[in-house]
Amino acid sequence: MRSLALLALFAALAHAGEATADPPVPTAEIQQQAEAGAAEAQYELGRRLAVGENSIQDIFAAARWYLKAAQQGHVDAQFAIARCYLSGEGITANAREAQDWLTKVAMAGVVEAQFLLATHLADGGTLAKDTSGAVRWFVAVAEAGVPEAQEHLGRLYRDGEGLEKDAVKAVLWFSKAATQGNADAQYALAGCHRDGTGTAKDPTKAAALFAAAAKAGHARSQVAYGRMLGGGIGVAKDVTAAVGWFRKAADQGDHEGQAMLGQCYLQGLGGLPRDRAQATSWLWKAAEQGSDDARRALKEAGLPPGDPAKAVPKP
Repeated sequence: MRSLALLALFAALAHAGEATADPPVPTAEIQQQAEAGAAEAQYELGRRLAVGENSIQDIFAAARWYLKAAQQGHVDAQFAIARCYLSGEGITANAREAQDWLTKVAMAGVVEAQFLLATHLADGGTLAKDTSGAVRWFVAVAEAGVPEAQEHLGRLYRDGEGLEKDAVKAVLWFSKAATQGNADAQYALAGCHRDGTGTAKDPTKAAALFAAAAKAGHARSQVAYGRMLGGGIGVAKDVTAAVGWFRKAADQGDHEGQAMLGQCYLQGLGGLPRDRAQATSWLWKAAEQGSDDARRALKEAGLPPGDPAKAVPKP
């Protein structure tokens, strides 16, 4: 999903500031040019057929026209047919064809294709996993200034995946992405400042970064910032505010947020009443997702190991 969102952003940026477009060329005229072999017309006809613009939607015909234009070297068409081969939209899915076309477009310098290729090579889902190939393209996209790639490259350096482990370089790339507002990078960089990994230990900077990402809706940062507020680490102690952040994360389904909120209900912290039913419910939600902290809290408090709302009453 993140890849699709980023591609939408790329598209928006590509068209930003364009002058008012001329009236569109009629589809019949575009089709005539496409049938005469004009690659640009073939691509445009494919695009219109794919979305049903000034024509009946036909994803199969769209893929055929994309392929014709791609075979003539039309880069946008090559990118379009690569995505068709990836998704199986309008054509039989084919990982090898998808990778070949994506690589052509990436080699042509199209950043969107470089990022998409890197992501698929790193995931090893649709395309065969290729960590070294993924690293190559993530580096290219990160150097082009794309924050999602910068954050990913930071993780590769931090974890030593496909690259020699280097905490300092990880911090460098996290910083570049965090400066652009990337919440994942802000979270990662905050952890580095909190723990003193690859940079000086600075709880104040860590708290500020966790807060920025938390306010953007980043669930793990909401939990981390809540913990810092609850302990008065790098920020003035405020248990009530901490509980508020735990709740925001819990409401997003984050198991750490659910576990923390459950324990707050158990102890009556931050203005919450002591409520064993609420505590059990939240701790159970977290335990169901694999939270050892939640399971331990349930056991230590002698609470039932299941959601009371789902308990079957005895006859």
